[in-house]
Amino acid sequence: MLFISQKDILISSLKESRQDMYADLKMLTKANKKLNNQISNIAIKEDDFHGVYNLAKDNSPLFMDKFDALFPHFRSELLAICPSLIDSELHFCALIKLGLDGQKISMYTKSSIRAVDSRKYRIRKKLNIPPKTSLKEFIEELQNMASESVV
Repeated sequence: MLFISQKDILISSLKESRQDMYADLKMLTKANKKLNNQISNIAIKEDDFHGVYNLAKDNSPLFMDKFDALFPHFRSELLAICPSLIDSELHFCALIKLGLDGQKISMYTKSSIRAVDSRKYRIRKKLNIPPKTSLKEFIEELQNMASESVV
């Protein structure tokens, strides 16, 4: 009789263990699907980034539309700091956000390096950026502040 009760206890514990394993497997499968979706979204964003970069390189009129889709909060964050920024200044800041330096910006926008430097200076003044901080650093910090507020 003792042997039979021990056997029943062992069988019931094995059944519970099996159910726990199925629940864990189900949870891991769901987590795996979620991670795969995130990985594919990252790949899409990387492709989108290259597409936006190429539009900037070609000085395409579609650039800002695609840029706004890729970085939806960038424009609003800059306008929150300085509502008087005009579209061409926002476009310029977007080029900087893509990591373009002054020489590439001048090449892609078909303007002189001096014109690019002047524009940087005027935007820095509008945004009240401290003298020790470059416009590029400010825009990178803006990105970091936005990602911290999302998290």
